[in-house]
Amino acid sequence: MLSTRGTARAVRRALAECMSGAIAAFSLFNIPLRFNRPLRTFMGDAGSTLLGFLFAALAIEVTHGGADRVPPVVILWLIPLPIIEVFTTTLRRIARGLSPTHADTGHSHHVLLRSGFSVGAICLIYFLVSSVCALVGIAADERGVGKPVLFIGFLGLMALWSMFLANAARVAAWLPARLRRDDRAVI
Repeated sequence: MLSTRGTARAVRRALAECMSGAIAAFSLFNIPLRFNRPLRTFMGDAGSTLLGFLFAALAIEVTHGGADRVPPVVILWLIPLPIIEVFTTTLRRIARGLSPTHADTGHSHHVLLRSGFSVGAICLIYFLVSSVCALVGIAADERGVGKPVLFIGFLGLMALWSMFLANAARVAAWLPARLRRDDRAVI
């Protein structure tokens, strides 16, 4: 018979595996590659809200546990772009006098599209930034880097991401043609 702690660990693992499988299947149909162009699906608000809720629930669960718990600051490094997006979007909307739940086109991917990045380039950037940040967070935690250092580093990452977005049009001009968007329609 499993202990309560063992059961919780098994549930966390099962949830993480289910989420990974669902995200992998969804990505198979939506990562912009030549072989899957006719195979597009749409997650929509309900799907993205559920995914965000599951990420948040899993993050809370793994930060509250026994000896195998993950420090909360490491979660910032494991899912950096959604966390940065939540904070910057909320602050941007409040600064404009809007409700934080008001829809707009100021999200990072919209900024990159308007700046001239192709959908494939944006997907690649998100994947690379997320992967590198996760590796940095895990490595820093395993090496015993202090929590304040990790948090200040994350704030630095937020600043770098904001500077990248502010200069996205200049960066896009340097991209190879296959990574640039041909039509710069307002998204």
